[in-house]
Amino acid sequence: MNVRDIIDAARAATGLSDPGDPTALEGLEVLVRASDAEASLSTAGAQRWEANIVNILSNRLRIVDYLKKHPELLERPVERPMFVFGLPRTGTTLTINLLSADPMRRCLLRWEALNPVPPAAAGELHSDPRRMAEQERLAMAVKYASQIAAAHYEDADSRPSANSRWRCLSARRSSIPVSTSRAMDIGSCTRRATCLPSDFTSSCCNCCKRRTRGAGP
Repeated sequence: MNVRDIIDAARAATGLSDPGDPTALEGLEVLVRASDAEASLSTAGAQRWEANIVNILSNRLRIVDYLKKHPELLERPVERPMFVFGLPRTGTTLTINLLSADPMRRCLLRWEALNPVPPAAAGELHSDPRRMAEQERLAMAVKYASQIAAAHYEDADSRPSANSRWRCLSARRSSIPVSTSRAMDIGSCTRRATCLPSDFTSSCCNCCKRRTRGAGP
């Protein structure tokens, strides 16, 4: 992989050029170098990973551009945000599900984390075209890789788990989480998980089911 090629691809995909804080590109160079030297990726794996990095950088370009057009968002306070962190299988998913069940709490949705700007129009949080596209993509993934969904089901409105790979990817997509939260007008935010306790089905996370029954991990 080549850092310049990745940057050029992201700029071509978005029509934008400014990545914001230049130190972000230093991190990109480290990531690409480590991916080439340490990851031992197959040819197909390397192609998918490079495409993913291009998407992440494209998202960053869009966020930086959106904040340039709406600088007042950087002055808007984010009151009492909440974040849940923990090691795998320590109950973070269940904790987020319980918190997000509170109707007074506004949680970031999966599709928003992957494509946060511009924010969804009022009343269109669950009908935004980006949400529908992500749901279609996930449905295709379930069709051809059902074993993944059986272990950890997610849909477009899921709340990314604090220890899931999507949390890591989503965080890298902006590297300016406070600004992203402001841009999305989130007053109280938690990182998301997979399913509400009242919605457990055979495809939901078995770890969560056992914990709700008090059986432990």
